[in-house]
Amino acid sequence: MKTMTIEKKLLFDEAITAVKEVHARHELVYEQEADGSIRACGPLYLEGIMVNAFGRDERFKEILDMDILAPYHKLTSEPFSIEVRDVEHHVEDDGIALVIHMDILGLCQEKKELSASVSIEEDVPLPETKKEIESEKTNLAEEFEDLFEDEETTYTSYRLVVAQNDDSYASIAARYQVEEGKLRQINREKELCAKALVVLPF
Repeated sequence: MKTMTIEKKLLFDEAITAVKEVHARHELVYEQEADGSIRACGPLYLEGIMVNAFGRDERFKEILDMDILAPYHKLTSEPFSIEVRDVEHHVEDDGIALVIHMDILGLCQEKKELSASVSIEEDVPLPETKKEIESEKTNLAEEFEDLFEDEETTYTSYRLVVAQNDDSYASIAARYQVEEGKLRQINREKELCAKALVVLPF
C-alpha cells in the first residue's frame, strides 16, 4: 500500500483561535483508459468547524479537484482505490494548517512509500455566521499526474505553491530559497500566471 499526504493551508481575514473538527471525503470516479491505466477524478471535500476571535463557531468548506492517473504497469490484481485515512489540523498564523493522509491501494510496492506533499497558500474569505462558504476549486490535475512516475524519477515528494501576480521563476526561487534552474526544470519551463501551481524542488 502506498500513501499520499496533502498539505493545505487555509488563511482567513480574521484571527482563528481554535479548530474543533475537520473532515475529509472524496467523490472520486474511477475510469479505465484505453491503455489499461486507471484514472481517478473528482472532488476532495474539506469541511470543519473553527472558533473565531469572538469565540463563535464558524463552519468552513474547501474543495480540491483531484485527477490521479495510475499507469497500467503499476497496477496489481487488487482493485485500485484511494481512501482518506485521517486529517491532522492546527491553528497556524491566523489560519488552519491541514495535513490529509490518504492510502492508495492496488499499486505495486516499491522500496519507499510514495508521499506527495502539496502546500498551497492562498487567501480564503472568512465564512459568514452559520453559513458555509465554498471557496474556489484548486485544480491539481497536472501535479497529481506525476504521483506515479517511472522509477527513474528522483522526486518522491512534492511541495506546491501558488504563483502571485507578476511572479517569475526568479522571484519564486528567491522567495522560497531554491535554485532557479531546478525550479524551471521540474516545472518544465511552463508559462507562469497568477494562481498557477508551481512545484518546488527539494
